[in-house]
Amino acid sequence: MAEETMNNAVEAGVPVVMSGEVLTSPEPEKYDPFSVEKAPKINVLDSKSFQKRVGEVFAVTANTLAKSYGPYGSSTIITNYPFNHVTKDGFSIMKMISFSKEVNMIDDSIKNLIEAPCSRLNYAVGDGTTTAIIAVNSIYQQYMQTITNGSAIDLSAIPPRDLMKSYDKIRDRIIDKLDNETIQINMDNHDEMVNTMRKIAYISSNADETITNLITELYDEIGYPSIDIKKAADGITKKTIVDGYQFDCILKDSIYVNNDDYTAEYNDADILLFDHKVTMDTYNYILAPMADDCRKYGRHLVVIAPVYDDVAMLTISRQLREEYQATRNVALVLMVGRCTIGIARALFEDLALITNTTLINMAMEREIIEKVRTGVNIFSLINLHNRDIAGLTVPIVSGDQSGYTVDNGAIKDENRAYELEKDAIRCGYAGHVILGMKNGSIFKKLLFDEGLYNKTIANIEYSLKESKKKSEAITAFNIEASDLQSRLNKLRMKVGTIEVGGESELSQGLLYDAVDDTVKATSSAYHNGYVYGCSLSTIRAARAVLMEIIGEESINYTEYLIAKFIYKGFRDIFMLLLTSRFGYKDGEIDMSQITVGDPVFLKKLKQDIENVFMITFDDGLFNSFIEYYRAHMKEELRYYDYDISSGKISLMNMIIDYAIFINLPFDLVNLTFNDSIINSAKTDKEVLKASSDLISLLITGNQFILADHQ
Repeated sequence: MAEETMNNAVEAGVPVVMSGEVLTSPEPEKYDPFSVEKAPKINVLDSKSFQKRVGEVFAVTANTLAKSYGPYGSSTIITNYPFNHVTKDGFSIMKMISFSKEVNMIDDSIKNLIEAPCSRLNYAVGDGTTTAIIAVNSIYQQYMQTITNGSAIDLSAIPPRDLMKSYDKIRDRIIDKLDNETIQINMDNHDEMVNTMRKIAYISSNADETITNLITELYDEIGYPSIDIKKAADGITKKTIVDGYQFDCILKDSIYVNNDDYTAEYNDADILLFDHKVTMDTYNYILAPMADDCRKYGRHLVVIAPVYDDVAMLTISRQLREEYQATRNVALVLMVGRCTIGIARALFEDLALITNTTLINMAMEREIIEKVRTGVNIFSLINLHNRDIAGLTVPIVSGDQSGYTVDNGAIKDENRAYELEKDAIRCGYAGHVILGMKNGSIFKKLLFDEGLYNKTIANIEYSLKESKKKSEAITAFNIEASDLQSRLNKLRMKVGTIEVGGESELSQGLLYDAVDDTVKATSSAYHNGYVYGCSLSTIRAARAVLMEIIGEESINYTEYLIAKFIYKGFRDIFMLLLTSRFGYKDGEIDMSQITVGDPVFLKKLKQDIENVFMITFDDGLFNSFIEYYRAHMKEELRYYDYDISSGKISLMNMIIDYAIFINLPFDLVNLTFNDSIINSAKTDKEVLKASSDLISLLITGNQFILADHQ
């Protein structure tokens, strides 16, 4: 018996200690690169297994996001040691979700596939991630249930490609119906516009009062969506508003500073811009003589260039300091500003536009210097005195070159100070400047060509629109659109900036994303109008399409099912919000027992529902609703697969149907039906578009290749 046991153990590969022997482990199997005994393995998951796993990962993700959905959803603690952050933002939560690679290498890759359409959605409107995920999960579960339980048509027999064509067709019809639900913001009523922005900011920021107040105040003061966001160096969240053109250039020397905030503030600044290094020749032949004239007439010549020659600066700095010591003022103000390619170059050219000058390149400078060397007057090449700027004191030069000064507005054509060369460069001008030593500069009281300005604005707006379209079609962040938006904001010359603080790098980063999302959501509503929240407007649009299909002479049953899936999917969003507020306490009403027109019965019914949910219905609207409900009960309940044989309806479903009937969302906080729960109309449309990509992942039989599985 013992021998048999030992033999069995040996055959099973279990090491056995014999009397007098030392226990040894079996030799590990060596890798043979030429062995063909084992079946080949490939980094490909078959379509059936992939589809099943996508559904599982999707359901886990949807359930995770659902817990933080709505004003009564639970906050999520995100930790990245040693930092923690609490948020209810769906996209922030989704980005931080990861699936264990100890289970397999596939789940996290699937999660990234799910995240991609949400990234595009979030980039487009800054909102809607959780709504899209939860609605699509409901749509998919209905699809699977129909396949399992059977229906008049076998959806599983329809090729996924054809099914997606039908889905996209119904989706587009619903999007078209959303136009009927969209409310445009009244831009002529400032207070109404600001109040609308407050409502949208409050909903988008998940009731964050700080973010809501900052954005509302900026809309109130600026009047349009011109808001930049940056991380606060001091960790404190705050807002600032800049009147004028803000440009990232700084003073070359502290000698110019005349304010406590390390800025130099001047009136009547003449401006020259160079896109290359300023040399000693630039100073001797151009800057020095022009600065002399500016000094005579009490103005300052502000020069902005990317770099200055070090050797030349030794001489220039010495002369400027001598001037300062003698007069406590310096006429020539040197500044440094980036002027490379891309956005830096574009911003430099925008500064030239709004100061009404030309960005001087190396070829222009060389030509000017050569002409000055031959005796041409610098003021014939650079127009400093003939610019028709009312209020400036300038010289008038007569035939014998005797000079005197008068107000510029009184100069006659025949008494022009200098005869200008054909290609003379106009010196720029700003009536007031605040030049920074640390944080950039501001140019105000500008005189520029309105026609060129308007054309530039129109061109940037067009480019921005096209860039946003491209951004919404890709997952990656599009820096081009961000740069164009920044240019547009600056050129409007009244820009609000929110500096986002935070207790840690993690919290600052997540709060930055939340502010950015809210700014996008309000801007989207400003340009596209708004719809009612709780997904109410999408529900009504889907219901309208569903009723159209039912009313058609020949019903396309596939399209009917898809429309019903979408309608029910967004009803489930509303239901989730109700359960997050009331839990799962619910009740049923037997609609067959309702006596239409019986005031005593209707009053008791209304009171019973109000007592359960502590809400108040309008008497007249409630009675009209019940009469409608009785007349159309069976067809209404059929839309969302409620058991119509009993004639009973759940109270929560009745709340949803009442909201649909009166076209007002339910305010979970105040327990009323009102118009304060709103979001951008584009958000609902983008959510529907994102649903196509997500549904395609769930129902399309793709095989999956994991290229980086090693």
